Amino acid sequence: MVRDAPEMIEENRIACMSRRCADLSAASAAEETGDRERTLKQLCPAPHKTEIVMTFTRVFVAAIILFCTTGGASFAADSNVLQRVQDRAAIEDLLWRYVRALDGGDAEAYAATFTPDGQFGRDEKATRGRDALKRMITDMRARNSENDAKAGTTRPAMYHVITNPHVEFIDKDHARFQAYWMTVFAAPGENPPARVAAAGREVDELVRLNGQWLIKLRDVSPKD
Repeated sequence: MVRDAPEMIEENRIACMSRRCADLSAASAAEETGDRERTLKQLCPAPHKTEIVMTFTRVFVAAIILFCTTGGASFAADSNVLQRVQDRAAIEDLLWRYVRALDGGDAEAYAATFTPDGQFGRDEKATRGRDALKRMITDMRARNSENDAKAGTTRPAMYHVITNPHVEFIDKDHARFQAYWMTVFAAPGENPPARVAAAGREVDELVRLNGQWLIKLRDVSPKD
């Protein structure tokens, strides 16, 4: 069936109007979308590079402050604990060298466990200074040798025993050492009973001098 010209013209006009409406609708939608994007950019603009750097800097500084107030304090506490452990080990070594030098009659090693002005005892009979401390040990050895010669016997081995030690730190370079002590002598023969010649309590003042713990004052008969 052949349509006449007026009918075809009308159909073309309707189709054209439909396409125009669709185009207008799409343009309107696009414009609306663009408006929304522009509005969002106005309300929430993209951060500038300087703002990003400043934000990162603030976060970094806050992290450093947090570490100093929490982790830093914990690290310092751990360091203090480690230092105290090392100090106790050094003091234990000091007292071991002291008794070995005393029992062995080694005057040089004995005096070296004291400070240059260190002393044995508190009262007017105290022995003060390393030279005097050396003489105390050499005199003790001489007396023992003289007594052995008179008795015609050999003096049994002597052992100074320190028990129940307690270390009190006054500050980082000063400590007070307290303990019980015994002077024990071996006896001749097989399986002899040990002889306790003396016993008591000691209070020693210790100092760290040039990085080394030394005896400032040794008191084996405290009054308190």
